[in-house]
Amino acid sequence: MTLLGLLAQRGDLGWLRPALSTALFGYAALLFFQRFRQRRSSRSSQGPTA
Repeated sequence: MTLLGLLAQRGDLGWLRPALSTALFGYAALLFFQRFRQRRSSRSSQGPTA
């Protein structure tokens, strides 16, 4: 059995699932806000359309 498997059996990796989900959520939020800023800056650089 691998070291990761042994640690998972013993329960020493209980922190891994919340840490990974937090990291993935943070990455998704970062991508969302980057896209939001890009769209907002491209709209403001186009000038008024009406």
